[in-house]
Amino acid sequence: MPAILWAIVVILLLFWLFGLVVGNLGNLVWIALVVALAIAIYNLLVGRRAY
Repeated sequence: MPAILWAIVVILLLFWLFGLVVGNLGNLVWIALVVALAIAIYNLLVGRRAY
């Protein structure tokens, strides 16, 4: 499951970079970046739990 989350993060970051280059979808791309960062932070927090 974490691999799927990281794949989503990478895809969203690629869309963000594409949006910076093109400049047309700025607001939606920034929202996607915030979502990607939230997923990454969540994954880091969950991944560090002691079992």
